[in-house]
Amino acid sequence: MKTKILLLLVALLVSIALQSHAMEKGIFQPPSLEDYEYERAWQMDINKDGVKETHVTMYKNSDGGKILKITSLNGTVWAWAVRSSYWPKDKEDLTKNYTLRDSNCDGVFDEKLKNDEAYKVPDCLRDRMKK
Repeated sequence: MKTKILLLLVALLVSIALQSHAMEKGIFQPPSLEDYEYERAWQMDINKDGVKETHVTMYKNSDGGKILKITSLNGTVWAWAVRSSYWPKDKEDLTKNYTLRDSNCDGVFDEKLKNDEAYKVPDCLRDRMKK
Protein backbone atom coordinates (compact mmCIF):
# COMPACT_ATOMS: atom_id res chain seq x y z
CA MET A 1 0.00 0.00 0.00
CA LYS A 2 2.81 2.44 0.89
CA THR A 3 4.55 1.64 -2.39
CA LYS A 4 1.37 2.31 -4.34
CA ILE A 5 0.86 5.68 -2.63
CA LEU A 6 4.50 6.60 -3.22
CA LEU A 7 4.23 5.73 -6.92
CA LEU A 8 1.07 7.80 -7.26
CA LEU A 9 2.76 10.73 -5.53
CA VAL A 10 5.79 10.49 -7.83
CA ALA A 11 3.52 10.33 -10.90
CA LEU A 12 1.65 13.41 -9.70
CA LEU A 13 4.87 15.36 -9.11
CA VAL A 14 6.23 14.42 -12.53
CA SER A 15 2.96 15.51 -14.13
CA ILE A 16 3.07 18.88 -12.34
CA ALA A 17 6.72 19.40 -13.32
CA LEU A 18 5.97 18.68 -16.97
CA GLN A 19 3.03 21.08 -16.98
CA SER A 20 5.05 23.89 -15.42
CA HIS A 21 7.65 23.68 -18.19
CA ALA A 22 5.32 23.06 -21.11
CA MET A 23 6.86 24.31 -24.33
CA GLU A 24 4.58 24.24 -27.35
CA LYS A 25 5.98 23.42 -30.80
CA GLY A 26 4.34 24.85 -33.90
CA ILE A 27 4.35 27.91 -36.13
CA PHE A 28 3.57 31.09 -34.23
CA GLN A 29 3.10 34.60 -35.62
CA PRO A 30 5.11 37.43 -34.03
CA PRO A 31 2.98 39.80 -31.94
CA SER A 32 1.63 42.98 -33.52
CA LEU A 33 3.18 46.23 -32.34
CA GLU A 34 -0.03 48.10 -33.19
CA ASP A 35 -0.99 50.33 -30.24
CA TYR A 36 2.48 49.87 -28.72
CA GLU A 37 5.14 52.56 -28.45
CA TYR A 38 8.89 52.27 -28.12
CA GLU A 39 9.87 52.33 -24.44
CA ARG A 40 13.61 51.55 -24.27
CA ALA A 41 16.37 49.22 -25.47
CA TRP A 42 19.37 47.53 -23.89
CA GLN A 43 21.94 44.80 -24.42
CA MET A 44 22.18 41.72 -22.23
CA ASP A 45 24.06 38.48 -21.75
CA ILE A 46 21.42 35.75 -22.21
CA ASN A 47 24.02 32.95 -22.30
CA LYS A 48 25.74 34.13 -19.09
CA ASP A 49 29.14 33.86 -20.81
CA GLY A 50 30.28 37.43 -20.14
CA VAL A 51 29.38 38.71 -23.64
CA LYS A 52 26.33 40.94 -24.13
CA GLU A 53 25.27 39.23 -27.35
CA THR A 54 21.56 40.09 -27.25
CA HIS A 55 19.74 43.33 -28.00
CA VAL A 56 16.31 43.81 -26.38
CA THR A 57 13.83 46.46 -27.47
CA MET A 58 10.80 47.05 -25.25
CA TYR A 59 7.46 48.39 -26.47
CA LYS A 60 4.61 49.35 -24.14
CA ASN A 61 0.89 49.99 -24.66
CA SER A 62 -1.38 52.40 -22.77
CA ASP A 63 -2.60 49.58 -20.46
CA GLY A 64 0.96 48.76 -19.37
CA GLY A 65 1.32 45.61 -21.49
CA LYS A 66 4.81 45.00 -22.90
CA ILE A 67 6.34 43.35 -25.93
CA LEU A 68 10.06 42.60 -26.02
CA LYS A 69 11.80 42.13 -29.37
CA ILE A 70 14.93 40.03 -28.85
CA THR A 71 17.62 40.16 -31.53
CA SER A 72 21.24 39.38 -32.15
CA LEU A 73 23.49 42.44 -32.32
CA ASN A 74 23.33 42.25 -36.13
CA GLY A 75 19.54 42.55 -36.02
CA THR A 76 18.37 38.95 -36.46
CA VAL A 77 15.10 38.59 -34.51
CA TRP A 78 15.18 35.27 -32.65
CA ALA A 79 12.54 35.78 -29.95
CA TRP A 80 9.55 37.85 -28.87
CA ALA A 81 8.23 38.09 -25.31
CA VAL A 82 4.69 39.30 -24.54
CA ARG A 83 3.56 40.36 -21.07
CA SER A 84 0.14 41.64 -20.13
CA SER A 85 -0.32 44.60 -17.84
CA TYR A 86 -1.36 42.12 -15.11
CA TRP A 87 1.97 40.25 -15.12
CA PRO A 88 2.86 38.32 -12.95
CA LYS A 89 -0.70 37.86 -11.60
CA ASP A 90 -1.84 36.19 -14.83
CA LYS A 91 1.50 34.69 -15.88
CA GLU A 92 -0.04 31.24 -16.44
CA ASP A 93 -2.29 32.61 -19.21
CA LEU A 94 -0.33 31.68 -22.35
CA THR A 95 -2.66 33.76 -24.54
CA LYS A 96 -1.44 36.94 -22.81
CA ASN A 97 2.02 36.04 -21.46
CA TYR A 98 4.48 34.04 -23.53
CA THR A 99 7.81 33.96 -25.34
CA LEU A 100 8.15 32.91 -28.97
CA ARG A 101 11.53 31.56 -30.12
CA ASP A 102 13.00 30.77 -33.53
CA SER A 103 14.97 27.67 -32.59
CA ASN A 104 16.80 27.09 -35.89
CA CYS A 105 17.26 30.53 -37.53
CA ASP A 106 14.81 29.92 -40.37
CA GLY A 107 12.74 33.02 -39.54
CA VAL A 108 9.83 30.94 -38.20
CA PHE A 109 8.95 31.19 -34.52
CA ASP A 110 8.48 27.52 -33.71
CA GLU A 111 8.54 27.44 -29.90
CA LYS A 112 6.11 29.03 -27.43
CA LEU A 113 7.21 29.11 -23.80
CA LYS A 114 6.03 30.56 -20.53
CA ASN A 115 7.74 33.88 -19.84
CA ASP A 116 9.43 32.53 -16.74
CA GLU A 117 10.85 29.47 -18.53
CA ALA A 118 14.55 29.54 -19.28
CA TYR A 119 15.50 29.81 -22.93
CA LYS A 120 18.78 30.36 -24.73
CA VAL A 121 20.20 31.89 -27.85
CA PRO A 122 19.62 29.40 -30.68
CA ASP A 123 22.70 27.30 -31.46
CA CYS A 124 22.61 28.52 -35.06
CA LEU A 125 23.22 32.12 -33.87
CA ARG A 126 25.62 31.48 -31.02
CA ASP A 127 28.89 31.66 -32.98
CA ARG A 128 27.70 34.58 -35.12
CA MET A 129 26.78 36.59 -32.02
CA LYS A 130 30.19 36.58 -30.41
CA LYS A 131 32.29 39.70 -30.95
